Amino acid sequence: MLAKMLKRKVSRSVMEAPDPSALNVGGTPLAPVLEQITESETKTKTENGEVHVKVEIRSPVDPDVQYQYQRPDLLQGYSEADWKDFASHFKRPVVGPRAPLPAEIGYAEAMNAGKSKLNEDQATVHEGQLKGMNGVIIPYLYVGVFDGHGGAGAAVKVSKDLHGILHEGLEDVLPYMVSVNKPCPNVEVEELSSSSDDDNDDDEEEDEFVEMKMTLDELICGSLESSFWAMDRLILNDKAKYKITGGTTAVVALFICGKLYVANAGDSRAALYLPGHSTLHPMSRDHTPFSDRQRIQHIAYQRPELTRHPKTKEKLYNRHLLSRKVTKDDIGSTVMYKDFYMSGWSCRDVSSDDVHLLPIISGKHIKTSFGKRQRLQGFHSR
Repeated sequence: MLAKMLKRKVSRSVMEAPDPSALNVGGTPLAPVLEQITESETKTKTENGEVHVKVEIRSPVDPDVQYQYQRPDLLQGYSEADWKDFASHFKRPVVGPRAPLPAEIGYAEAMNAGKSKLNEDQATVHEGQLKGMNGVIIPYLYVGVFDGHGGAGAAVKVSKDLHGILHEGLEDVLPYMVSVNKPCPNVEVEELSSSSDDDNDDDEEEDEFVEMKMTLDELICGSLESSFWAMDRLILNDKAKYKITGGTTAVVALFICGKLYVANAGDSRAALYLPGHSTLHPMSRDHTPFSDRQRIQHIAYQRPELTRHPKTKEKLYNRHLLSRKVTKDDIGSTVMYKDFYMSGWSCRDVSSDDVHLLPIISGKHIKTSFGKRQRLQGFHSR
């Protein structure tokens, strides 16, 4: 199913690539890139000697970008002059939708002074329907927030494409969702138990036609998981055709079948507020270099080639997490460290590798096999 989703989305992305000459994408005015905004003055003199000055402001359009930079579609109705004013690091106004959002959803954004020249974050609100056979219709509401970093390209792309990929994944499992409380179409459903030592060949052949029992939660969570993975692969594929800057986290809330499902990648959070309760209830778990440390170190242990340069094969990264930065003067002395099989600290001698290699886990970032700093991409759902 994942391959089908990715293939479908890749072909769709090529067909639906926007016209680079358009100044508006998705009906939302482009927010100006402050240094690159061009102003042209046209002066005309009337018969009585009066001079009229016409000033035109143009936003840059990058022909190599699939989706031009913009603020979320839910913030329609603002002019480019408004967005230029909103980007002021002195005023820092709070901007919200001018039109009401579905299900009384609220949204607001503001830029932190001095952090970046553009707001690299994005958001999406989408109401959809799954239409099956015999007139079955399952409505759903999708809300996503995407924290861009190092450029807005990835966040814009995910805000445009992820809900479409998820919709396709939900459509694929719709027959199972409809039949979740009875045998799935054309298959026999039963709980699979561990086989005993005396199972014969007939039992094994019969098991080939038996499908494991599925729950609604498993089907919807699986669609969310595969859509996040397909989105990540789509960005990787599209980087060969388009300029996609930066990276992004993602947190998605899906309201479907009377339940709330939350999926996230990175450190964007979701929390549930219940009337009458004084605290928020966490609905997501952050993915950070340290929360995912052991899994990352285990991958580096199993696939040591990923810690080397892809061409020269020179070793670049150190798998161990050290308690402090070391120098060549520390070689032979003791340092505390953690490896993939350790939850606590232990000690060992400092080696030359500890001095010369880059730590695979460092600060708030993770070193990837591409040698580029980026936030951890992971997934969690509830």
